[in-house]
Amino acid sequence: MAWVRAVFRDKTVWAEVDSLGRPCAPDRKIPIRFGPAEGAKIYLAGLDNVRFADDCRAEHLPPGAVADLPRTAAAA
Repeated sequence: MAWVRAVFRDKTVWAEVDSLGRPCAPDRKIPIRFGPAEGAKIYLAGLDNVRFADDCRAEHLPPGAVADLPRTAAAA
């Protein structure tokens, strides 16, 4: 997987991109992680809430772990 640095809610994150550097955002949700370490939790963020730098370069990071988010009553 390739990741680029981006900003989400005033925090630096890594956002997943494809081999051409385009955001991987089906349904306008993009996988993000707050750290580059192996096993870092991966969350989905709204694409409109993630800002990319013009000169961002893709990095290959070790695998992360999909965050186990609590279910809400509306989702049950």
